[in-house]
Amino acid sequence: MVVKLQTDLKVRTARSNNAPKLIQTVEDWESDVQHQTTTITSSHQNGKIERNIQTAEADIRAMLTESKMPIEF
Repeated sequence: MVVKLQTDLKVRTARSNNAPKLIQTVEDWESDVQHQTTTITSSHQNGKIERNIQTAEADIRAMLTESKMPIEF
């Protein structure tokens, strides 16, 4: 698998949450990308991402509520 870049910058480090599939993907890149894993169940290490996910989920719930669609969507 080739890491595709959208800028001229190289990916130097990839961080994941110890998910085996993500770890295997980074190892399959066959490059000099350093892989860092976070401690299991410690979302504070992924603070910015966790907040972005919470914001997106809250926005989606608000849109579903306003459109009177079931939460399953």
